Amino acid sequence: MIKDPQVVSVNERVAQKAAVAETLDAIEIVRLSEVAAVATDSDNRVLACNEAAEELFEHEQARLVGRNFVSVFEPKDTFGNPMRIQSSTLVHLLQDGTPWRNFDCNLKRACGNYQRATISIIVVLGPLPGQCHTVYMIWPVLRRRKADEVIARLLNGAGYAEKSEGLGAHLRADAGKASILTTRQVEILKLVAAGRATEEIAAELYISPATVRNHIRNILSRLGAHSRVEAVSAAYHRHLI
Repeated sequence: MIKDPQVVSVNERVAQKAAVAETLDAIEIVRLSEVAAVATDSDNRVLACNEAAEELFEHEQARLVGRNFVSVFEPKDTFGNPMRIQSSTLVHLLQDGTPWRNFDCNLKRACGNYQRATISIIVVLGPLPGQCHTVYMIWPVLRRRKADEVIARLLNGAGYAEKSEGLGAHLRADAGKASILTTRQVEILKLVAAGRATEEIAAELYISPATVRNHIRNILSRLGAHSRVEAVSAAYHRHLI
């Protein structure tokens, strides 16, 4: 399997930082990661996650710590079959000299929807036999999901009359939006534009006000805005909402 160059580059940066420090544990790797990352213990219970993971899956770290990774994210393969990722299995593979390659799967978000993602796994061995911590580094797969939706529409008889011209333009527009804001961020920004307060947005989307505020901070950063009004104006100007 050809590794995603983005995954490799991030892993290399983490390795470089590890070389500088005498030791680098799983929690520190999560903190240093520039992409969504979740650390678990030997029993696959969550130890920590970073802000990128909180934003992607709409889970707050305080609610994740101590819970089993598989129970929380309910990973499924690309065909929808449940996946049972076990820390002990990863250790056995390492001991056998078998490399653990990057893979795609679907992970459950707090709202109940599934997020397609590419996962890279880092195993940090502990001092005792069989003891390890695991870091899941997670890249959301956005464009492939859009392509899957188009394929599904064609297979379900939507007809080729729409032609690749129209579909291609639609996909290019969506891809351009995804590169700036996530689907959830666009959803929240639309509610902001409609005049909804933080608490109202949280209630409507079944997430916490803290999560809403975190999304809005990231929206402002991505759009280079200093206020919600500026963010809405910039989004309209770029045809994001």
